[in-house]
Amino acid sequence: MIDKLIFEIEKAIKSQRKYASSYSIQDNLFKLLVLKYYCDNDIFSYKEIISKKTLEEIPSPIEDKKIHDIENTHLLATIQYCDLKQIIKEYIKTQISDFIDWDKEKLYIVTDLNFENYDITGKTTYVIDQFYISKREIEKFKILDKILEINNKYVELKEVDIPKYNSIIIYENEPIYKVYRRENNEYMLIEDIINRTNTEVLLQTSFKRISNIKEARRTLKYLSYVVLYDDEKVFLNFKRKENDKISIIDYNKNKINSIEKLKRIIENNRKQEDVLVKVTEQDIRNNYYRIGFKLYQEGYEKKEININELAEDNAKMIEQLAILDKKIQAEINKLMK
Repeated sequence: MIDKLIFEIEKAIKSQRKYASSYSIQDNLFKLLVLKYYCDNDIFSYKEIISKKTLEEIPSPIEDKKIHDIENTHLLATIQYCDLKQIIKEYIKTQISDFIDWDKEKLYIVTDLNFENYDITGKTTYVIDQFYISKREIEKFKILDKILEINNKYVELKEVDIPKYNSIIIYENEPIYKVYRRENNEYMLIEDIINRTNTEVLLQTSFKRISNIKEARRTLKYLSYVVLYDDEKVFLNFKRKENDKISIIDYNKNKINSIEKLKRIIENNRKQEDVLVKVTEQDIRNNYYRIGFKLYQEGYEKKEININELAEDNAKMIEQLAILDKKIQAEINKLMK
């Protein structure tokens, strides 16, 4: 059902604007779910809502606010006779990672509240004051909590007894340009948590953010393992440890056919061709803080940089640029005559 609904939402958006971003699809879906909640509870009429093309606003189910610009209300007909809670759970399961143990209580420190980190079990405490999170995002999660009748929590870090949690996750997915404007980053937070409480931390982020991990140079001593989950998503585990070994694991679907097997590989922590390699902190530093699987499996040659050679190469490039600039200028002069 959810696949059909997403397809219809995408088609409707493209008929209006030619392009349907993932955000616009999710936003349309969320507003349809709220409308269904109202219709299921006889606050609105299905017949009346479906007959409209758009609604300018509806009240929020949890606060004295409004939800604006509800489009494609006719799509309610697609899910009119479906179970609302089941639709939400079905969709969220397509967005979240099965690497996270959602059945356990956890502390989630997030830079962004989206369907990728929403807990349909209601067992998560979200820390919302360490990075900028809009009130609108928090409101969305609370509305979903109300519909599902669960009790996720939304707190400031100072309210949290960190050692109480066996599972602490930091979700970092902000664009790099925004991070540079922040006073703190995820690695500073990880270092502070481990130093103060000796608690293990899992960082959930994107590969492009950690392909060069020089921002973590102070925290590298705590890095235990890296899971290259897919082309976009990675998980990094930080904790106090007895050695400087770091495991890099490629979630190779040809060799690892289940998430349970992946977790056993992490627990056993043994070298395995095309699956798990071990490096040291110094290896990563010597390799200019780059993280990658093939990079370390195939090995690399440590190169000594000769400053004289570097200066000579630079001089040659400057000379070549000067020659090229003269040629370009000569051609421009010909065209101007």
